Amino acid sequence: MRRFLVDLPAGREPRPGDRATLDADEARHLRTVLRLEAGATVQLTDGRGHALEGELLEVGKQAATVAVTAVAMADDEVAPPRLHLACAVVKGRRFEYALEKAVELGAHTITPLVCERGVVDARAGKQDRWRGLLVAALKQCGRCHLPELTTQQPLDAVLRDAPGPVHFGAAPGDLVGERPQAVTQLAAQAQRRRLEGHAPPDDLVGLVGPEGGWTAAELQGLAQAGAVPLVLGPHVLRTETAAAITLAALQEVRQAWRRGPA
Repeated sequence: MRRFLVDLPAGREPRPGDRATLDADEARHLRTVLRLEAGATVQLTDGRGHALEGELLEVGKQAATVAVTAVAMADDEVAPPRLHLACAVVKGRRFEYALEKAVELGAHTITPLVCERGVVDARAGKQDRWRGLLVAALKQCGRCHLPELTTQQPLDAVLRDAPGPVHFGAAPGDLVGERPQAVTQLAAQAQRRRLEGHAPPDDLVGLVGPEGGWTAAELQGLAQAGAVPLVLGPHVLRTETAAAITLAALQEVRQAWRRGPA
């Protein structure tokens, strides 16, 4: 079932008995698409990791009101290691595709990355449009944590402030620092360390470059920062494809830290 995003007061945990108001767009979806009426059960989230269930009290043209009946924390979704994606901005809908897939694949933070061969697309309103896409993807895929969308950052700043181990999508030929790692290797390493009693890292960071590829200077910076090149396959990928594969790979590593490979 589609999950609806509600804006609940920050600073306290949601609880049964709370009233939640859905905006006009959400009310229209309930009324005209799902054709729900008062008394129906709906699934909600505050975007901060809480999964809520509620009873629909009223559906109007401008808003809908829901009484929260149950609250749970999506512990597995918000538990470490959290996933951070920094992706080079590319033109048109293709970057928007990368954002949507990042939500579906479990990113907790998304940073538009400024690269030497990338596109700097910081026009007024662009961040608002991107955030709207994240919200739509969140509701469609049933997640409970809305990824944080940061402002655009240059590569050196992302490397400097990285909260955990950094991996980057390596095109064929990007051999710097060490041999590229396959996701199976990284997941096996994570599982072995988990079984040895090591705590998982709080965060895993994935970097995806522009379609023109990383420059020699950027590859040098990645190597100096200790970033691990990640094998994404034998062919050169579009940026949005590389973003999805990178997150899927890191999600597999995350799950190995959490409970081992499936």
